[in-house]
Amino acid sequence: MTRRTLFVHIGTHKTGTTSFQSALAERYYRLRARGTHVYMDDLRGQRVVNAVPTAHSVLRPSLRTPSRRAGVVGRGGVFVRARAMARMHRFLADDDAARFVVSAEAFCFARDDAERARVRRLFERPDIEIVPLLCLREPAGWRRSWTAHLDRFEPKFRGSPGQGRDDIRGDWYYDTEAIREFWSAVGDLRVIDYDAEVAARGDVVPALFEAIGEGASAPSDGLFLNRGSD
Repeated sequence: MTRRTLFVHIGTHKTGTTSFQSALAERYYRLRARGTHVYMDDLRGQRVVNAVPTAHSVLRPSLRTPSRRAGVVGRGGVFVRARAMARMHRFLADDDAARFVVSAEAFCFARDDAERARVRRLFERPDIEIVPLLCLREPAGWRRSWTAHLDRFEPKFRGSPGQGRDDIRGDWYYDTEAIREFWSAVGDLRVIDYDAEVAARGDVVPALFEAIGEGASAPSDGLFLNRGSD
């Protein structure tokens, strides 16, 4: 049995995710011709690289994410998970692919055992090697940038931000060791140093393309959107 690789890009937030996803979308057919298949999720009838619905299907229902508070996705449940799983399994069953890429920074919210079990059911196949990709940045800059992002969108959010581990502004969100532990139990975790890549190349996106084995396909046109610490 030929083993294929599934790269699960999990963010975190404010580490070039939007730029990476935009580059994947622009190169979708070129990558596919090279054997790298990028997952396109279904968000309100639109095909999107950012797998928001799929990521939320594994998250605990009580978690108050931006997408849930904005009404983009619901709390999930058995039927939502089953639909997301069926869609993902069809994607991973494509024998023409040598590599698969799934990207959603919402995956980095996952922390507990039930979420890990759902992630495994979503992705695990006997012919698939799971490789989570995690971008981490300097904690103070990360916190400033994420807080500013949430503040900007707060007027559009509905309801309470939640409490404790359901509030995404909490200290638990920034616990990188917990993120590492969670995803290391899922697959062969690879970590990219956001700050080092931006300092060296002005852009983290080429490092992400190199991580999925597509360095030659990386953009060189200054696509990166989040250059500063704010």
